[in-house]
Amino acid sequence: MSVQLSQPNIEYKKQKPGLKLSGGSVSRNLKTALSGLKASTNTQTGHSTAVNTNTTTSAPKNALALAVTKNLNTGSTYNIFSDGSYDHYNNRVGGTRSVWTSDYRRDNVRNAFGLYSDNPMALAPRTQARQNSLITKYFEMQQRMLDQMMDHQRCMDKAELFNNISQGLLGAGNIAIELIKARASQAPATETDATVNQLRQADTSSEISEGINELNDQKTNLNSDINTLTQSINESNDIKAKNEADLSNKESTLSQKEQNLNGYNSTITKLQSNIATGESELKRLEQMLNNAQDGSLSKTGLQNQYDKLKKEIETNKQNLKEAQDNKKQTEEEVKKLKDEIATLKTTISNTNERLAEDTKKLASSKEQLNDVDSAITKYTQKLDKKEESESEKLDKMRNDLAQYKKDYEAETDPDKKAKIKEKFDKKAGEYNNLATHSNVKGHTAITMSLGA
Repeated sequence: MSVQLSQPNIEYKKQKPGLKLSGGSVSRNLKTALSGLKASTNTQTGHSTAVNTNTTTSAPKNALALAVTKNLNTGSTYNIFSDGSYDHYNNRVGGTRSVWTSDYRRDNVRNAFGLYSDNPMALAPRTQARQNSLITKYFEMQQRMLDQMMDHQRCMDKAELFNNISQGLLGAGNIAIELIKARASQAPATETDATVNQLRQADTSSEISEGINELNDQKTNLNSDINTLTQSINESNDIKAKNEADLSNKESTLSQKEQNLNGYNSTITKLQSNIATGESELKRLEQMLNNAQDGSLSKTGLQNQYDKLKKEIETNKQNLKEAQDNKKQTEEEVKKLKDEIATLKTTISNTNERLAEDTKKLASSKEQLNDVDSAITKYTQKLDKKEESESEKLDKMRNDLAQYKKDYEAETDPDKKAKIKEKFDKKAGEYNNLATHSNVKGHTAITMSLGA
């Protein structure tokens, strides 16, 4: 197998980097390339493969050659990086130095367009993603901590809620107990309540009967109060209706008087204007009359106008006086009406208050009367049952006493007789106590004792 090599293109030859010399050749040596800018004496000795140049420097051809030569001569011993202050210089790099890692800090990277840029360049995508990931993880950690704190707070809130509920239940129980105690110790609201409390605690028919008698007395008083309050309410309603009708009439009259007052004001203003205008015209006519020739028709016409206008002015003045008098009288009437209206409103307000108070008392009296009637009915039934029970007890105790008397008389043993006597005396005391506090008829107290 043979390999065929391609032939080089002799028509195109890539130019090597460097500077072109005056003769057309290219050199990479900057000193050699610039040697043509200086006056020199060249001695060339060489071979076909090398060029040796010995240069004797004389006066430069121009200022640019002098500056370049100076920089080239000193560049190997000093450059602008020797003091380590990179950012201090405002021109492009004038020499070369070793590259440090710190040169690639973002604040040291500069624009490559010949000017420095103070705006930092954006981060690389991978660096930006890495920083974003760290920030995301940080916020996720903060969120987890916040969630834990909220869970803990919810637990504390629930515990406090149950604690408050338990304390509230205990407190409600204590409040209920205190309310019951306060209600039990509270004084009766009405006289009927006090009587009913006594009847509730009564043990004998006489006590129940006394309570019922008190309720009947209260019923009589309540009926009287109800009649009085009803009469007062009716009278107040009549007074209120009369005052309200009077108030309506006076307010209507006041409105008419105020309209008249406005009319008088308008008339007075108009008359005053007419009088002022007429007097001004009268003066003008008077001057014209003085200047007019006696006996002329014009003077006669002016005189007629003057007399007519003067009469109108007098009439307007008279009307003005009447209007002013009417205004003054109307103002007094308006003031009087306003005072009367204020008095009526006060009377109506007081009547409404009295009506409200009497109506409230009437409702309370009627309610109390219903309570009295209910209590009378209830405790009358209780009295009947109590009297029946007491009658049975008294009859039984009287029979027991009669039997004790017979047993005592038939007994011969002194000790047994003494015991029977003791039973008799005890039963007699109970009998006398019940007979004294009972309404049952036919039972009287026993004043004797056995063996006496």
